Amino acid sequence: MNLTEETGLLGSIPMFSSLEPSKLKLLAFTSEMLKYDGKEILFHIGDSADSAYVIMEVNVAILIETDNGTIDSITMYKNQLTGKMALFNNATRLATLMANGPLTFLKITEKVFNTLLLENPGFAMDVMRQLTRKLVLAHDKIISLESRLSRISQAY
Repeated sequence: MNLTEETGLLGSIPMFSSLEPSKLKLLAFTSEMLKYDGKEILFHIGDSADSAYVIMEVNVAILIETDNGTIDSITMYKNQLTGKMALFNNATRLATLMANGPLTFLKITEKVFNTLLLENPGFAMDVMRQLTRKLVLAHDKIISLESRLSRISQAY
């Protein structure tokens, strides 16, 4: 894929659609388009975070390591941004990311990601929306688990 094709592809992604063509071209030039075969691990829980990723094709599973083994926590889909939380708080990866099939994604370095946030309010708003959705899903899971735990404790 050449720079013009990558720029066009990025412009078709909702979170980047508000960027000017020159910024899309710069993003395509400064980012890296990578392809993985199915069932490959992109990063592991505890890895250092240096980039965020835009899922360009297929879907990925977010895996959580527990005392009872690995669980498939969340599935992310095309055009979603992942890996951003570790960049925001300078932390290590909170989960393992695994491709569920052949995967193409755009790797955006921390420096480029932060520049995008600071210089493009539309992009920053979309990232905030994705983070908010993630918080709502986590909250819903906690409520569900608390309810199940309460029913179990009442049964014993």
